[in-house]
Amino acid sequence: MNTITMVIAGLGLLALVYGSARLRGQPFSAFPPAYLVVSCVAAAIKMWIGVTRASYSVAEELPFLVVIFGLPAALGVAVGLRN
Repeated sequence: MNTITMVIAGLGLLALVYGSARLRGQPFSAFPPAYLVVSCVAAAIKMWIGVTRASYSVAEELPFLVVIFGLPAALGVAVGLRN
């Protein structure tokens, strides 16, 4: 459930960044680097919490990091390339 929540939060962040780019009249393609950095940091923090507080190993948390970062990032890159 936490993974789904984090993916939805990543997609919400993408929508927020895309909406702010549209309101400013700028192309979204200028924003993906900043979006990707913020999304990666959030996924890494979630992984760190899982490893340090929930006693999971890095190998157990790595697939979740890939999903939490990968899905919204892939969509963000696709939207950035489209605009």
